[in-house]
Amino acid sequence: MSTTLDRPVAAAGTGRQLRKQPLRPARVVLYVFLTLTALIWLLPVLYALYTALRPYQDTAEHGYVSIARSLSFENFTNAWVNADLPHYYVNTLIITIPALTITLLLASFVAFGVSRFNFTFNLTLLML
Repeated sequence: MSTTLDRPVAAAGTGRQLRKQPLRPARVVLYVFLTLTALIWLLPVLYALYTALRPYQDTAEHGYVSIARSLSFENFTNAWVNADLPHYYVNTLIITIPALTITLLLASFVAFGVSRFNFTFNLTLLML
């Protein structure tokens, strides 16, 4: 013999009951707004990627705002080879690694001082 439950089943480990909440107009407006905002933020990135994948001849002939005839990674290959990017990446690492190390070291000293000692501008220094 089977039994039916008249009350909703509780979620495992939560103690709360599972109920389907009605769809509110404010929630729909929020999700539409968030979706549009995400698309507006992504459009420039996607357009930059699209432009980078277009051959230069196609862009020169038809302009930036046109449909590409073909897409390829040739521009990335040319930039890597002709611009000597590995050399510049090494230069960036030579500057970035010591700067990051010194910043973390000094920030840890300040964090220790702010957390252990009370003084006049403690909160101001913490916010800075």
